[in-house]
Amino acid sequence: MAVRIGGQAVIEGVMMKNMDRYAVSVRKPNGKIETKVEECVSFAEKHPLFQLPVFRGMVNFLESMVIGMKTLNYSASFYEDEEEQTESRTEQLLEKILGEKAEKIIMGIVLVFSLAISIGLFMILPYIASEALGKLIRNEYMILFMEGIIRIAIFLGYIVLISRMEDIKRVFMYHGAEHKTINCLEAGVPLTPENVDNFSRLHKRCGTSFIFIVMIISMVFFFFIRVDTIWLRIVLRLLFLPLVAGVSYEFIRLAGSSDHPLVQIFSKPGLALQKLTTKEPDHSMIEVAIASVEGVFDWREYLENLHKGEQKKMNRREWVLYGQKELEEAQIENASGDAWYLFSECFHISREDYLFGMTDEINDKEAEERYKELIQKRKEHVPLQYILGTQEFMGYTFKVTPDVLIPRADTETVLEEVLDQLKQSKKPDTILDICTGSGCIAISLALILNPEVCIGTDISEKALKIAKANGENLAPMVKFIQSDLFENVTGSYDLIISNPPYITTEECGKLMPEVKDYEPMLALDGKEDGLYFIRRSSKKRKTI
Repeated sequence: MAVRIGGQAVIEGVMMKNMDRYAVSVRKPNGKIETKVEECVSFAEKHPLFQLPVFRGMVNFLESMVIGMKTLNYSASFYEDEEEQTESRTEQLLEKILGEKAEKIIMGIVLVFSLAISIGLFMILPYIASEALGKLIRNEYMILFMEGIIRIAIFLGYIVLISRMEDIKRVFMYHGAEHKTINCLEAGVPLTPENVDNFSRLHKRCGTSFIFIVMIISMVFFFFIRVDTIWLRIVLRLLFLPLVAGVSYEFIRLAGSSDHPLVQIFSKPGLALQKLTTKEPDHSMIEVAIASVEGVFDWREYLENLHKGEQKKMNRREWVLYGQKELEEAQIENASGDAWYLFSECFHISREDYLFGMTDEINDKEAEERYKELIQKRKEHVPLQYILGTQEFMGYTFKVTPDVLIPRADTETVLEEVLDQLKQSKKPDTILDICTGSGCIAISLALILNPEVCIGTDISEKALKIAKANGENLAPMVKFIQSDLFENVTGSYDLIISNPPYITTEECGKLMPEVKDYEPMLALDGKEDGLYFIRRSSKKRKTI
């Protein structure tokens, strides 16, 4: 059973949708929670064409608007005055003429009217304003860019304006409750008000982010509208809207399931905007959101199966979530990323295949058991690199074991600085790397600079074994020698580089478990002040 839940805040309540059902829960004036569950078979289920990417986004956009309007009206009905509950003569007349279809037709009229206002405010008005600026700005592309900026400014102004209304503030609080509840569920944590309250009120699949993405993508699409007639430009913009909505939907769908850095960057503006449309809820609001989830999803059964990792057939996303939850409970940093890398290692699934098949079920018992074993190792704070047996450094893949220090990004930074300085001088023909460890520095320099001689030294025989294996795989020209600093080194070198132990003995005991319990202390402990090996290296070098 996969988590496919989305939601919406309504008046004093929350709507949650899961596949072909939605539930709307409302806190009534008497304090009780009323939950209504409805079936909602998507138009795409009957027409396979609209299950395809982009097309499904168009359908989802319209269906979400219809369901949103219905649930808003439902929630509002609990707070109408008795006089307001009395049907108007117009409504009575429509019901008399149209019968049971009256409600749907009224809903359709309201929907069309709402769309017309939205289009006028956020599409036509920015266009007219940008055209007016055309008298000052002659560049066509700059005018189109200004149209997009004006559209975003109007939207932000609209959000800020309505957020001052007390009723809207409460809707935004319920919006926060909706997000927190979904985040809690997706993290595999039981839905209690206390647990839910600990999660973020922001979510990458939010409608606010969707609207912002629509505005950004529309700027790109409108660049291709090349007609001179004003009314035709407006018409074409309106015709483009379903396509823009479809493309935006695919991005939001991807953002909700991907941890790719590029996706994360593009998601940030939408997440920042949610700080305006969501507010921190109280526990009574969270209770309503939980009730809405329970109307369409058995979260207790789901979490029980997820925790055990023993569902008959769990899909890819569920296995990653299982690993993430296990690692989070062990307080592992970057639990989400580590769970994914271990999943990829065990199931041999690339990031691209995963993204396009997250709901694909897995039935590989051997891989499942191995995944659980590796997750358990990581829970014990065994470094991810030692579990996988490799680490990337300077674009190359190095073998690593507990016998060598794990190559780190800060070492890459130092090496890049060295390479940058070497651009201003003669390329070194001879290179010596002291305390080579995995050999990552010596091998990287050999591959980049192609010197005549490149030697790596280390006092550890076990470390040299790993360095030699990396050398054979990546740079056979590099020679490795067992040596205590310069002890077994002869000759002179154009470049001598070293990453010796430099952490004080006291600080070594305070390092995170992954480092102090698993990485070789021989490569970390720089004695009393961390400068022991640096001083020894200086003295030894003078005697060569």
